Amino acid sequence: MKRIRLLKENEIDTVLFSVFEIFEYGREKENWNICLCNPPGGDWSRIQFKDFTINKTFTWNTLPRVRGKEKLPDFVVQYHSKKDLIFSIESKDNPTNLEINIGERMNNFMKWIFSEVDPSFNSFSDSKNEIFIKENFEFISCVASSFNSEQSQSKVQDLFNKCNCDIIFNFIANEKIILYEIFTNDLEVSKRYFPLMEKRFNQVSLKSNLRSNF
Repeated sequence: MKRIRLLKENEIDTVLFSVFEIFEYGREKENWNICLCNPPGGDWSRIQFKDFTINKTFTWNTLPRVRGKEKLPDFVVQYHSKKDLIFSIESKDNPTNLEINIGERMNNFMKWIFSEVDPSFNSFSDSKNEIFIKENFEFISCVASSFNSEQSQSKVQDLFNKCNCDIIFNFIANEKIILYEIFTNDLEVSKRYFPLMEKRFNQVSLKSNLRSNF
């Protein structure tokens, strides 16, 4: 039996950034946008949202201080469809370090930014004469961690109960291969987002194990 190695937080961040960078700059470039990401390659100071209908990017250069009911995500990724999907992700190496109700708090932050905080524009932006449309979004909260799900079947459901999130990403290493699992406890989430995620993750040759906890 091949030995499983759990990933450290910086490794999880690297995997996430690599995957979503492929999304943005790969063949699916026209549908994906990295709004915010934690290092490596990240920028904590701003959020960028792309309006694909007018091909303009709106930038929040200064983010407000979070209140108790909000949490700035580690990663924010946008997928353009009939409704723009906003995936907010919090990453921790150990699931026990994930905060209570983190899923709802990340969604609250993004809803707050998009509905109440007007975007700013830097000198490189060509969006100054465009209006940011504060509607037509769908917010999906995710957590990413590293654990052996086979040893603790209850751990996944415990995480859903604790984090109040829509999706759980689990990354582990098997020799030189990075394996991923995607969990949800919502049938509608499984139907709508699992095929989307599986297609994208497979572009970077990660081995999948999609699971539903319902």
